[in-house]
Amino acid sequence: MDVLAPPSGILLVEIFYNYPQVLELPLFADFLNPIPVYTYSVMPLSSAEPTPTPRP
Repeated sequence: MDVLAPPSGILLVEIFYNYPQVLELPLFADFLNPIPVYTYSVMPLSSAEPTPTPRP
């Protein structure tokens, strides 16, 4: 690990959700019920920086 490097940790959040159709439109009801929804976020988090492991 480079001692001169700035704190560099990241936090990843990913959410998967199956949204049931309320209107059940005929165009989508045959093959997309429930509708899959995916979202994610990537954020810097300096407190998640890895620390060196002490040698025994």
